[in-house]
Amino acid sequence: MLENAGATPTAKMMRSVGLVTRYGGKLAKKQAFVVTNAIARNWEKASPQTFKAARAVLRGKDAAQVEDPIPPYGSVVEVDGFRIRIDPRMAKANIRKLMAGKHVLQERKILDLILEPGDRMVELGGGIGMVAIAASRAIGSENVTSFEANPALEEVIRENYRLNNVSPTLRMCMVGPEASSRTFYVAKKFSRSSVYDPDGEDTTAVDVPVVPFNDELMAIKPNVLVIDIQGAEVELIDYADFTGVEKLAIEFHPSMTGVRPILSMRRKLAEQHGFEETHRFGNSFVYRKPS
Repeated sequence: MLENAGATPTAKMMRSVGLVTRYGGKLAKKQAFVVTNAIARNWEKASPQTFKAARAVLRGKDAAQVEDPIPPYGSVVEVDGFRIRIDPRMAKANIRKLMAGKHVLQERKILDLILEPGDRMVELGGGIGMVAIAASRAIGSENVTSFEANPALEEVIRENYRLNNVSPTLRMCMVGPEASSRTFYVAKKFSRSSVYDPDGEDTTAVDVPVVPFNDELMAIKPNVLVIDIQGAEVELIDYADFTGVEKLAIEFHPSMTGVRPILSMRRKLAEQHGFEETHRFGNSFVYRKPS
């Protein structure tokens, strides 16, 4: 056994992987370094921020002190060719995700996969505008329409469009089975806003206009539909007419809707609307209608 085995982080790690009982003396120490270094390299590669925080704790430091600083609010950053203004209503975790190139990464991968010249795209859930910007670059701004329910995001989206020299159509409203209005809960941080009042969040309830979804599709005539509407996607299947839509991308939100409504929607897309599920990126699914 190693002396003072509980005194160092290395020794603790050795115990956790069974090295203290399997090896002795110098050999144990050598094997421990091989294993812990391999673990550390993989951990740092997979999640740099949590790795830094854990390393700081082992060294007796406050994990919060090692977080990468976020850019100043109001500044413009460039990530993966996108110019985005940092807004104080963006959660710090989402700003770090943006700076790491991971913001709407799955959606951008999907656009690379499905968009082709001549496509017309409708986006439900505009976020901070990155998906519409990417689509506008691929198929032209005149072929992209984005619907966003959160009125607090309009200024942010339009500014990001301007910074990236694109001009897709932006509609600040929700979609539904018929023209009406609906309560939308605006949280202090954009990512927590939803048609569902999030538990434990300080929100402001606002009335948002609702336009008939099927009428909008008939008028715009898109063949591509991208949906990321924070849980409201499971309601859409009950009234949507996907005539003319050939390619569909949906991000599901099981933490908001539960799993059963998602399974039901996936089944209805196949059985009632003739879509084939072709790809999956995390909680984002890609569907196509057979040609």
